[in-house]
Amino acid sequence: TLAACVKNGKLWRSAGTFGKQWEEVHGVGMDWRAIASSSDGTRMTAVVYGGHVYSNSNSGEGVWRIAADTPMQNWVAITMSATGQDVFAAAYEGNIWRSYDYGESFREVPYQTAQFNPAKWASLASSADGYTLLAAEVRGHIWYSQDAGMNWRKVQVLGDATQDWKSLTASADGSRFGAVVEGGSTWMSPMTVPVYDLMKTQAKRATTALNQLVKLAVDNQCADAEIPLTDIVLLMAQINTASAVFAQIAANPASQCKG
Repeated sequence: TLAACVKNGKLWRSAGTFGKQWEEVHGVGMDWRAIASSSDGTRMTAVVYGGHVYSNSNSGEGVWRIAADTPMQNWVAITMSATGQDVFAAAYEGNIWRSYDYGESFREVPYQTAQFNPAKWASLASSADGYTLLAAEVRGHIWYSQDAGMNWRKVQVLGDATQDWKSLTASADGSRFGAVVEGGSTWMSPMTVPVYDLMKTQAKRATTALNQLVKLAVDNQCADAEIPLTDIVLLMAQINTASAVFAQIAANPASQCKG
């Protein structure tokens, strides 16, 4: 499922046609700036410049609710995890906000990086699990975080790192991303995250997922209940993603070295 918004227009959805056919899902014309969808298309969140953050849990149809605790701001960017549970939104010359409940409510991310201040944000992108987050500035830098926005680093870009960035996209594991410059070129990154940091982060995620699987098994065994299949699939996906990253680095160790 694909989702799109029109500035001072409406919200649209393409389901099952890979973008060949589109249908209107929200007819109220507002200054929409960005929209994000879960991988199955059931969860959607959109932002309005000079307005609020709106969420929908019915594939875009029906009522779009204003997310709780989101002040009226110049919202410009939105991204979410594959499940739609973790949602990140950014305001122009403002902060980055996070939702833990499918876009129902938001709060500011308490980032701990001193030089990462409110900026003229242009775009956000996240990995499928919502841990790796990318943020692009208007006429500025691209930043990335491997802990859901708590700590940030500037992305190393060949040449002049300061660009008029317009849009970002990230791979499912967060190790690769693409960026578009306003009126300019498209940038692709084969490996923007330092290898050691990437391996450390993936190992932490795999360990956390494995511990949660064990806890699920013990808790449900004691309660004589079945383990929810969706929980197993999600946790196994995190472990498999970590394994795939390790395998990729092991298969091409030289390509990961600088020099």
